[in-house]
Amino acid sequence: MKTLGSRKVEHFLAQFHDIAPDHLAAYAGRLKQITRRGFPVGVGAGRGTPAEYDADQLFQLVAAMELTQFGVMPLRAIRLVSEAWPRLRDAVLEVWLVVDAASRGFVIDRPAIFWRVEVEALRHMARPDRPYSPDTEDTLDAMSADGAHAALDRRGYGNRRHAFIAADQVIHDALTKLGIELGGHNALAGFMQRVVPAPSIQV
Repeated sequence: MKTLGSRKVEHFLAQFHDIAPDHLAAYAGRLKQITRRGFPVGVGAGRGTPAEYDADQLFQLVAAMELTQFGVMPLRAIRLVSEAWPRLRDAVLEVWLVVDAASRGFVIDRPAIFWRVEVEALRHMARPDRPYSPDTEDTLDAMSADGAHAALDRRGYGNRRHAFIAADQVIHDALTKLGIELGGHNALAGFMQRVVPAPSIQV
């Protein structure tokens, strides 16, 4: 399987975020706010042609929708993930290595990876002179556990509004759920390997 259609992606994301039935319409609307902006880049869709998502594009959506669950506005989530994706994608690769190795009987410790984001939902209303407010500083950072602890040890007004998302857990849970949706690890591997080569385990 090379890609997933938009309906399957919407169903997967709603299941992944455990959206209650009576909130599915609102969740789908938030997802459409993101996808109608041409995000992720490269999704093939035209008039009368349904969108198809590969693994790279799907995990961009996972990251963006995870941010919206923290109260980040959809347009801001697009900008944050688009700018940070080269760094965030590395986390997907690292966790996929662990999951794929485990399916073949190899045990690799899963790295602790965190995404740090300013989660203030009404950030656009902030005074421009606040140290946390300028757009140039509004980024989504990927860091190790040591980096997250170092950031938490710092003090200051701006730092109080940061949230740390356990990215390794988000990605691991997404891979687990996706494997179930696709019908097993082999199907998941086929989907992932369009973007991520199967890792070579040295014994």
